[in-house]
Amino acid sequence: MFVKVTEANWPTAPKADGTRKISYSIDSSKWTPLEGVNGVYWRHVYPSTADQAFEVLTRNEVAVDSSWNKQDAKDIREAIAEGRAPTLTFKAYAIQADQMTDEKEAWDNVRDSN
Repeated sequence: MFVKVTEANWPTAPKADGTRKISYSIDSSKWTPLEGVNGVYWRHVYPSTADQAFEVLTRNEVAVDSSWNKQDAKDIREAIAEGRAPTLTFKAYAIQADQMTDEKEAWDNVRDSN
């Protein structure tokens, strides 16, 4: 199984050290970055787990730093009003792995079928 994570109009609102005031992380205990493909992560799904939901983000959350302030909130409201709403998009792909030699080959076959 693959998931492609795309951000659009994502607010940077950096802190003094350059990190984001609004952030998220992919749950690395469950998902592995696909080497050479930005924003795509993979995991093996076995038949016994096929009907389960799989969280992508760590703790299934987007975090807001304690340094977030009124100006940051105003900037986000203005962006939304101007049609630049920040979004995270998750697109899932699945493929049978039986005939695949590795994750990259599986990803190439998934993309070719879409």
